[in-house]
Amino acid sequence: MENGIPDGIKAYPICHPMPEKKMMEDSRRWTVCQLLREMWREETDPAVRLKLRIACNMTKTMADSLRKYEPDWGKSRWPYRA
Repeated sequence: MENGIPDGIKAYPICHPMPEKKMMEDSRRWTVCQLLREMWREETDPAVRLKLRIACNMTKTMADSLRKYEPDWGKSRWPYRA
């Protein structure tokens, strides 16, 4: 393992992995990031866990970019969790 990336996985230039501490957070809403975090907590394969962390950060980055053009994007879009 080098720089937190398991052996056999090529570098991902698109986005850095979401910090593991952030992956332990919970959202009150059903968001894409919340679903990725839940999958990450259930997964045991380090390669898949890394890809889920990257996907979560990519999703968060994309949502932040969308809010630059449409500040209210995402508000009230995702239903609350029961």
